Amino acid sequence: MKSLPGYADATRETFIYKYSKKRLGIISQDSRWSDGSKQRAYFTVAKWLTINHPNLKVIDQYRERGVALKEQREMEEGENVLDAKEIENMKPRSYF
Repeated sequence: MKSLPGYADATRETFIYKYSKKRLGIISQDSRWSDGSKQRAYFTVAKWLTINHPNLKVIDQYRERGVALKEQREMEEGENVLDAKEIENMKPRSYF
């Protein structure tokens, strides 16, 4: 099996755990990712680590960065409400 440079000893089962601190920096520095993608990545890794390695201190860093991005996006985008066209085209549950 071919591995990525710098991750030679990683396996599918240990990748997130072994490289959790390195991934924290990679996610934040990748300019190709949107803030929403970064937010989902932070929360996904935090959830996986919480389930599989609940005593790691890096989990709080993932959560904090995810929450910060969530709050930033909410400030930029405003509250997600239905516009007039969405309300007009809304169907009752019985329709489906």
